[in-house]
Amino acid sequence: MSTAVTSSPSPAASPRSSFHAQRNSYSSYPLSSSSPKQRGFNASPAPHASGSSSGSKAARAHYTESPAIERAHRYVHEGTQYSPDGYPPTAGSIPGQATSRGDVTSPNTKKRKEPASPVPAGPMSTSAASSASSTIPPPSEPEPRRDPTSALRQPSSSSATSSSAPPQPQAEQDADSREARSTHGHSSTPKRSRPDAPEAKIMPVLYQNCDPKHLGVLISSMLLELIRLNDQIPLRDGRLTRFHSRAPPGISVSDYLQRLIHHATLSPPILLSIVYYIDLLCQKYSNFTINSLTVHRFLITAATVAAKGLSDSFWTNPTYAKIGGIPVTELATLELEFLHKVDWKIVPKPEVLEEYYRSLVDRTEGFELEQTESSSSSLLDESDEGDEKTDGDEVMVDEPTIYLKHRLLAASLTSALKQIANMSSITPLERQMIYSQDIYQGLPDLSYAPDGLTAIVTGANGISGAHMDRVLASNPKRWSMIYAMSRRPPSGTWPENVEHVPVDFLQPPEAIAEALREKDIKPDYVFFFSYVLVTDESGALRWDDDKLIGKNNLLLSNFLEALPKANALPKRIFIQFGQKWHGVHLGATDIPDEESDPRIDSPNLYYTQHDILSAFCSSHGISWNSSFPSFVIGCTPDSTQTLVYPLFIYACVQKYLGQPLEYPSDIAAWYAPQSLSNAVLNSYMYEWAVLAPDTADQAFNASDACAFTWGKMWPRLAEWFEMEWTGPVDAEKTTMREKGMLAEPPPHGKGVRSVMKFTFSFVEWAKEPEVVGAWRELVKNHGLRDEDWSDVGSVFGRADFALHRPHPSVLSTTKAKKNGWFGFVDSYESIFSVAKEFIAARIIPDPKDITAKR
Repeated sequence: MSTAVTSSPSPAASPRSSFHAQRNSYSSYPLSSSSPKQRGFNASPAPHASGSSSGSKAARAHYTESPAIERAHRYVHEGTQYSPDGYPPTAGSIPGQATSRGDVTSPNTKKRKEPASPVPAGPMSTSAASSASSTIPPPSEPEPRRDPTSALRQPSSSSATSSSAPPQPQAEQDADSREARSTHGHSSTPKRSRPDAPEAKIMPVLYQNCDPKHLGVLISSMLLELIRLNDQIPLRDGRLTRFHSRAPPGISVSDYLQRLIHHATLSPPILLSIVYYIDLLCQKYSNFTINSLTVHRFLITAATVAAKGLSDSFWTNPTYAKIGGIPVTELATLELEFLHKVDWKIVPKPEVLEEYYRSLVDRTEGFELEQTESSSSSLLDESDEGDEKTDGDEVMVDEPTIYLKHRLLAASLTSALKQIANMSSITPLERQMIYSQDIYQGLPDLSYAPDGLTAIVTGANGISGAHMDRVLASNPKRWSMIYAMSRRPPSGTWPENVEHVPVDFLQPPEAIAEALREKDIKPDYVFFFSYVLVTDESGALRWDDDKLIGKNNLLLSNFLEALPKANALPKRIFIQFGQKWHGVHLGATDIPDEESDPRIDSPNLYYTQHDILSAFCSSHGISWNSSFPSFVIGCTPDSTQTLVYPLFIYACVQKYLGQPLEYPSDIAAWYAPQSLSNAVLNSYMYEWAVLAPDTADQAFNASDACAFTWGKMWPRLAEWFEMEWTGPVDAEKTTMREKGMLAEPPPHGKGVRSVMKFTFSFVEWAKEPEVVGAWRELVKNHGLRDEDWSDVGSVFGRADFALHRPHPSVLSTTKAKKNGWFGFVDSYESIFSVAKEFIAARIIPDPKDITAKR
């Protein structure tokens, strides 16, 4: 006869004990070497909390425990390190366990005799048994069942049969009757009358009081319906997760869940939290969905996490792994993956669990909620009008319209499956959160990303580098430190999480590494924007010039070689290229330009830099990203290398000289669609690219995703500057200058060389004495910053190329959208937003303050 050991009462009830830690008659724990121990802080260690400190037996749970268990070593598995120190308290190897083990007793139930047979090998992996600790005896196996609901039925002759047990279906009743006649053929006991049809199973009002096996039937029904819907969606490349298996396991979902309930002693709060986790994970992790390949691994992972987060007692990871049929190392990996994806937020509110419980009962045939006088006060009553109120919570609406509360998505479909069942077909959609910031729309919610990241941003004085610094610095929680690297410090005042590191990448790698070591820089990510400009006398960019290619390759290779020397290898390196990757500088391309287009047979700086970067990342086991923007639109005091700078200068001088805003080219250029790339939107995209889980080693076009033509822009620009304008020139009626582009045939391979037609050149205009004198007067009159223009050829040559080009030049954003990027900005609004920044930085005067001198 075993000795009963009573647990000491706790001084105060656990904050979760009122609804998470209650143990009723279903919570009899089979003791083994991994038997759950009890928390020792602010919670009663017993299955039933004591109501007083008297220690009376009526207020305590009774169980047997050997002295060996009391002396068991406690450890924390690597997959449970998100818990407080010393938590979970678990037992290690217990010598002599077979002789010292006692049976568990629980109020209102008979003492259960433990079967001697061990848990068989797991249903999901043939190596599961070998991966679990051999010193930990497994829980006992549940009795065989003929179907998922057979565990809910008990023989009618049992004296312990509950009055609320559901009647057996007629077919099984007849089979039982025949079995009874064959066994007790001479019995004089009259046959008991049975109902013609099974009655509905009555579930208790409070989910804490329901039988976990009954609740398992409700959840299994919901999961099977989800799987039926989601298995119709074909798998796509890049959409596999850690929860995917090669093939569906050989055990049914219903049997697998009942196995977890029985051996892992899952309580109703834990089971309902598993359903809640489906919604939570789908919201945070767009690639995840419940189907036949993911459901088993999800269930064991969610059960493990929920038990540790919500229960005052639980098993060890080796035990959960053996029950779930997967190696313990795999369970630890899945557990940490799950916790990272849900941002470690695993404890739902009790009212959320109550709503799930009601929805599960309501949607499952053969189950009804118990009706009592107090049920209206104990449940969450919601009228039709109440369903339309969000109380500050975000409501997402899908097609067909389904209201979702508590920021949950419809992946579990607990309350929506009734509506879906009446529809002929529906394809569950992958969902993600997007938001708007100022003029920028469709920005991704990166809340899944970890906090405390560090980054290196090179070329910090340039348009793109400065805006990258600005976007990262706006989220100091995520980006704790940004190292802005350039020869000169960026202008203006920067927040505390931005530090300038003076460095010249034309120096040898060892000198760059020393600068990294001196600051102890260990970046998580690198954003590379460094670039040396090379032009010819006319101002046209010489993209095939060996000097340009050689100098910029040296910048990149010196920096890359310095990283391992300084022990500063990042997780990923991002580099910005440009639309010249597609050959737009050579002539007409095969629009829309796509990332998968083959390389152009012409010397190209971007090709050589890509090869250098990809080889470096491959040899050091890290990943890369790159982008192809068009004309970058932005403002920084340290650079004028943006398309809008010469346009604003041109408009200001023309207005001051009393001249209209003349368009320099023909009708073909006027109507040719173009892509522009706002520097702020680009930076948001680049941050998304390095943090998104499925974008490693990929390149993306970067554009505003907005249709743009000079025909639409020119009148708006004139209106903003409050001046007259002229449109395109008719080439048949006016003599125009011509300039052939470099490639024949053009990059798309058809036709003849592209020819630009124009009446004047911006480069030549900027060198006219009258124009130079007018600008200096504007600088003096309005207190502007720059009296003279630097790099006239490159700055104003960019405007020549953009406005003279006769063919369309459009970047495709299809690949980015398929990977989860939906950023957008109105290109026209973007230009005027940047114009306001130019005025604030005293680069140009306010158009309202410009008065014509004649």
